[in-house]
Amino acid sequence: MPRRLPHPAIKGNQETILEDLKDIDWASEPHDRCETLDKEHGRIERRRCDAVDLAAPEWDGFCDLYGRKQAIRIRRTIECVKTGKISEETTYCLTSLDRDRAESSMLFRIVREH
Repeated sequence: MPRRLPHPAIKGNQETILEDLKDIDWASEPHDRCETLDKEHGRIERRRCDAVDLAAPEWDGFCDLYGRKQAIRIRRTIECVKTGKISEETTYCLTSLDRDRAESSMLFRIVREH
């Protein structure tokens, strides 16, 4: 089965979509989550991937883009072991893969490989 990649990360020039994705209550919304923790090259990197099922009835018309089934948020926290400096980055994506075909762990792997 060919893999369909999530749509590229939503950038700042896609303001309306980006704001819609940021407005999702990622903390309380029922969603799928996976996390990774890596320590290498003098850094500790934690990645958290959250996926919200936009195909669910309560999201009808929310994203108003043909075929988008899930919203994805990836948060990265990187700590430099030597200096203790911490940096954070958040990326948002959309995908046409529904929850039955791709859980957050699979989406996360696909985005990282892309």
